[in-house]
Amino acid sequence: MSDIVVVGWFLGHAHKGRQFAHNIHASFAPFVAFLFIGQVVFGIYLKFHLERGINKYIRRAAVLCHGTIGKITPIVSWVQMGFGGITLLGFCRADHLGQCLAHGIMGSSFIAYGAVMSIMMLLGQAWLVRRNKSQEFFDSAVIAAWGYICPSNFS
Repeated sequence: MSDIVVVGWFLGHAHKGRQFAHNIHASFAPFVAFLFIGQVVFGIYLKFHLERGINKYIRRAAVLCHGTIGKITPIVSWVQMGFGGITLLGFCRADHLGQCLAHGIMGSSFIAYGAVMSIMMLLGQAWLVRRNKSQEFFDSAVIAAWGYICPSNFS
């Protein structure tokens, strides 16, 4: 994934051709790059296996940071790709921001929910058996809660 970020960064800045107006995709890019650089730095540090003295405490923090960045990378990448599509197609401008956010958040939540349910189906069978529940039970519970929390009629 970081290879794509590096290539995208250079393609977006190195050509000196068409200049882009200020947009959310460009504004979010430094944060994404900072995360990926941090992931690489923590990974390199952890490869040295320094575990004595003060490094024992630094390593503990590095493991936590490396793991956290690794876990949020798919979400950050998804958001940046969404921002790229929005910028490319010119959506979410002027007074359309609220509607655009609503559709993006709702659509992304369903995609994320589908990913979580797929992971549970593939890897969580033993957990489901221990609780004597089916995947459909949790599926229905989440959909019911989502319908209760986010009703379609706000009037």
